[in-house]
Amino acid sequence: MKRICAKILSLMLLLTSPALASSWEECIADVTVNHKTQGGYNITIEKAEVTNGMEPVGTDCLKDKWNVPLNITTEDNLMPGEEIRLKYTRYGGMGITKPVSVESWRETQVK
Repeated sequence: MKRICAKILSLMLLLTSPALASSWEECIADVTVNHKTQGGYNITIEKAEVTNGMEPVGTDCLKDKWNVPLNITTEDNLMPGEEIRLKYTRYGGMGITKPVSVESWRETQVK
């Protein structure tokens, strides 16, 4: 009986481990669109704030990328020189065979 319980406990720990290694966040970023690039746009983040995810809501988001030109891809049609608000979403976790990381940028009207 002890062996069965130990195996069940080990299996439960192994199955829940990938979930513990995942992270995600959603942020609202005030940005300036610098110019169009071949694959998207070059922007500068003025400020960004967490709105959902594993970090506390209201804390700074992407702080290391503020005031630094950054290339992004988005399906939205942005205009160079425009000061807009973008929704940033990021998910990272462990897939079956390798790490998975996905991020997206979308224009938003949320204030």
